Amino acid sequence: MRPLVVLAIGLALGCKSKAPAPARPDPAASSTPAASAVAAKPSASASSSASVAAAPSASAPLPVLPPPPIPAGRTYPLAVPAVARAIEIAKACPSSNQGKTDGYACTAAECEKVVPGIGGGKCWVVPIAEDAAFMISVTTSCGADLCSGYQRLVTGRYPNRDMLYSGRALLTPHLDVAFVDGPMGFHNRLTRIDLATGVSTHAANCGGPALSPSKRYLACANDEEFFRVPVAGGPPVVLDTHTLEFPLARTWGILDDVAEFNDDGTVDATGGFHVPWVEPPPPKP
Repeated sequence: MRPLVVLAIGLALGCKSKAPAPARPDPAASSTPAASAVAAKPSASASSSASVAAAPSASAPLPVLPPPPIPAGRTYPLAVPAVARAIEIAKACPSSNQGKTDGYACTAAECEKVVPGIGGGKCWVVPIAEDAAFMISVTTSCGADLCSGYQRLVTGRYPNRDMLYSGRALLTPHLDVAFVDGPMGFHNRLTRIDLATGVSTHAANCGGPALSPSKRYLACANDEEFFRVPVAGGPPVVLDTHTLEFPLARTWGILDDVAEFNDDGTVDATGGFHVPWVEPPPPKP
């Protein structure tokens, strides 16, 4: 199974000591600035779609945009020019680790070039969705034991949305919905965020989600339950259960691999699941 990128910004950005496990967050608040250490910090305020800074955090619902074209052989559309440029800037940050491809460390000055007006200190930029979008985690301060900061998802289509600090995100193919699991050590709480409205809902008690081949469902698991979660919203369905030797793993969410669909119609998922994938037929037109 492929590990999903964990934005462990406290470690990636060089805090003085390892941060303790964070308190379990409230998924219902995960997409609002109040859920992060930057509750009072404003976003960039431009309005043109030509700039990444033109998509500030916002609470007002926006019109749902028409689906972007998805080139053959891709799951996601190509990045809008501003997002593509921002990722290239992050890749060129001198402070990035040489040869590192899962994320890029930038200084405060470099972060301002990635997302003008982002503020804060050092940042960690992680391209996602085949480089059609990215997560940016920004430190605001570091104490003796813990770095505080905030994290945003940037797609260039809808306003930048604040996410759980050190959470992980999976986007739907049209970049209109994000599924975010908890921060490092708490990956068994999956939240669905509508990027047009900013509305967050609890999706399932699981982590490490992956899109099914139909793109209508997600597969995800904790160490005792394997779920099928509808992308459009709705209750999850438990497809399989088992009991592990270490039940504490479920409590703390320490098993966090990404679900992986196999060519034979099965799915491998965290907790040692190997499950036949079954989903309802698509609705008739």
